[in-house]
Amino acid sequence: ILSRLPIVFKSSMTFDQGIHLDRLSAKGALYAKVQCGPTGPFLHVCTTHLQSTYSEDSLAQSQGIRHKQLTSLVEFLRDQTDDGDGRRRWPLLLCGTLNFNGRRGPMDRSE
Repeated sequence: ILSRLPIVFKSSMTFDQGIHLDRLSAKGALYAKVQCGPTGPFLHVCTTHLQSTYSEDSLAQSQGIRHKQLTSLVEFLRDQTDDGDGRRRWPLLLCGTLNFNGRRGPMDRSE
């Protein structure tokens, strides 16, 4: 995460090993809390890279792994973005390679 504004806190997490070529990489998430003014406001920023789908045969397994990764990511972000009282006060920007979309396509058999 690059920022011209000060990063006041940063952390990272690594997901459990994926499948196919993804098992060879340490996919996970990078997190930073960016200070946007002298005493705030702040912006929570996270970038991630989730499991890819390599073939129609591995679609269900890849979706299951992505679901587990997202569950881990939500838990990680809840912990990292706690601005006090167990809640997030400042906005969260999530970006990265999520490897899913809302469009229907050939791999979900519903073109």
